[in-house]
Amino acid sequence: MAEYHVLGKMKRFSLYSLLSIVALGVTIYLFTDYKYVDTILVEGNYYVSEEDVIIHSGLNNDQLFLAIDQHKIEFLVTSHPVIQSVTMTKQFPNDIKIEVLEHKVIGCLEEENNYFQLFSNGYREQVSPLTSCQGSIITGVNAYFNDMLLESFINEFSKIGKDTLSQISETIYSPNEFNKNRIISYMTDGNKIIYTIDTIHKLNYYKDMVNQIYLTYDGEVNGVFDFEVGAYFTPYDTVK
Repeated sequence: MAEYHVLGKMKRFSLYSLLSIVALGVTIYLFTDYKYVDTILVEGNYYVSEEDVIIHSGLNNDQLFLAIDQHKIEFLVTSHPVIQSVTMTKQFPNDIKIEVLEHKVIGCLEEENNYFQLFSNGYREQVSPLTSCQGSIITGVNAYFNDMLLESFINEFSKIGKDTLSQISETIYSPNEFNKNRIISYMTDGNKIIYTIDTIHKLNYYKDMVNQIYLTYDGEVNGVFDFEVGAYFTPYDTVK
């Protein structure tokens, strides 16, 4: 009986101790700066500055940490036209982490001697100087394509793999009498690719075709890859 009485006291003491610790923790939280947001971490951003992400989130150090609404913050940040998706997480005791995924950059659009960073969602952001523009220079497309064709061009171009996309130095709208949607891309390795909006997807085969040409000609040979109809290669020294 005495042993039971002692155990009861120990349990009550443990409960009181736990409640005291919780009460102390709540007191510290409520009456110190721990209740407010401290550090706001931004990850995954490249084109959008950390400051811009935080501004769009509406977060600041005067807000109560526990009152932060994750879904609201994610919604606000994705209102930025360059940001595709967002994940916000709380990191105790009072830090916030915002991870962003930006829309893919497909090139630098030239328009009346101005240059715009062109993103896969169609958003354009003017850049200056030109050296700060990422991706290939895209010339003539915006001036000659109607809105529907330009949208198709952007949608298809955004599907090109990063490896091939990074090798394109310049893209030019170059119609001829046979095809008004003809496009030419100049590659950093010295080759040229001719294609149309409907055959942009063939650019994803470019790397494999270059490797095959290397084997066929027993070394590196530059020339023209024609993807308008089918896919074939003509060395520069045989182009008339």
